Amino acid sequence: MAGASGYGALQQPGGGYGASQSPVPLYAANTQAKPGAPAASSSPAAPLNADQVTDAMMAYFAQAYLDTYFPKQNVPQLRVGKKIPYELVSDQGMEAALKKQAELVYERLLKGRFDLNMPWVEEKLHLYYDSDKLGKPRPYPYSKANPPTLEGLDREEKAALFGALKSGRFTDMSGEAAHTVAFFQRPDTPGATGKMFVRKLAAEDPTSQSELAGTIAHELGHAYADANWWEFYDIANAFDLPLIEKLTEGIATTFEEKLSRAWWDQQPGGTELPMIGYRNDKDIMRLGPEFFKILKQAGYEAYFGGWIKVGNVNNVANTIIVGQSKTRWSWPWKAKKSGAK
Repeated sequence: MAGASGYGALQQPGGGYGASQSPVPLYAANTQAKPGAPAASSSPAAPLNADQVTDAMMAYFAQAYLDTYFPKQNVPQLRVGKKIPYELVSDQGMEAALKKQAELVYERLLKGRFDLNMPWVEEKLHLYYDSDKLGKPRPYPYSKANPPTLEGLDREEKAALFGALKSGRFTDMSGEAAHTVAFFQRPDTPGATGKMFVRKLAAEDPTSQSELAGTIAHELGHAYADANWWEFYDIANAFDLPLIEKLTEGIATTFEEKLSRAWWDQQPGGTELPMIGYRNDKDIMRLGPEFFKILKQAGYEAYFGGWIKVGNVNNVANTIIVGQSKTRWSWPWKAKKSGAK
């Protein structure tokens, strides 16, 4: 993203990683040798220092984002390059953290519906009260004079709305704890950095370093999205813009693929090539490249720089404005038909 954007590296004291702080971490995962490399040793290696490994990985990829997308630039309002707090967690801790993450995601989704899309809320509540699951339909308790509120929902109403949100969604974190190496938790306020949770066993395992590298490269892609991107993301979710969740994962995957490969190129023989986490999801793998192919510079400005907004929330798909050029953009992706592959 070098050139006309004007966005650049963030190097605030105490807030970013400098080049001298981020040597290439040489923690090789000796499970898949590079071409021409000697065979890996079969003897088990001693555990690594999880804090040192994670610090080195975070520092390396923070600098890699700056060097790759903002070379020789310096605009301090960007999140890119900031030091992202992290917490090393046990297997049990990862399960608890993901459970909390799921709660935060669905609370945010539901708040977006109440703030922006009350017709959806009322439709789902009508379905709930008309359902015979309770034995018989019940009168709808709300009216224009007495509309439903997020704070006023009872436990069953909230559960029904959560169920409607979860139905068919990509953001379903059930059963993910056993496979999650790390994840980024969005900040609650625009000026905050958020936080990353990293599985300690993965950080200290010499055979998991490539997996850790790819995951951190991906999760920093989420961490470095501007607050305005996340605001757009929430609006898009409130109106069910097709594939918005997969697009955001696809963008982070685009960064992950490029930066983790560059990391691998600098590793010694015997290092495993990081495997892309969403490599089997065709939508995620295509959406990131399509986004940047369509929008080019404006796409980077929208994601990293926050140059994105919706002109009319009653017509989100056709009133998106991106980039410093304020280009009007219509959402190009459609929802898949039921049963389509």
